[in-house]
Amino acid sequence: MCDILNFLQSGIGASTSLYFYSAFFQGNAALIALTATFTFFRHQGLRDEFRRVEDIQINHAKAINLTFSYDDISTLEAPTQFDEPNKQAWDSRKQGLIELTDAIDRLWRYFFRYFSAILLFLFLSIVVLPFSDSIHKNLSLEFWLFVSFILFQAIILYLLFRFCKALRNKKY
Repeated sequence: MCDILNFLQSGIGASTSLYFYSAFFQGNAALIALTATFTFFRHQGLRDEFRRVEDIQINHAKAINLTFSYDDISTLEAPTQFDEPNKQAWDSRKQGLIELTDAIDRLWRYFFRYFSAILLFLFLSIVVLPFSDSIHKNLSLEFWLFVSFILFQAIILYLLFRFCKALRNKKY
């Protein structure tokens, strides 16, 4: 029969504990950098698409010598000077702008949910890292911390999967 404490005493040294928490810290720091880079790249793409559609909308209005002062072009109704096909095009682009705005909001909402969870786990690894030698002396605590940190990492990877899947399944 396998005794967990005996296994820990014989198989895991003090340096193993230090390396485990250090690798956990470094891996999560890398995930933060990777996710932040992806998020900012995605945000930039959404903003560029928003500006492109907005410029088309503005140029469409300028084509009939229509000038207006606007705060947010996605709130304006189609000008009365437009014929029916132009009104439909205006409304279609307006709906596209609203969808892009929602996509940008959704991106930040999902990012900060994931980012806050990973920062919490990163903070836990920072707190535990200096005490790895002391923790190694209490093998039961060390075992449960190992298990907890591995579960935390699984949760982080699951959240990352959901974050990427949520962004991939949308039109924008």
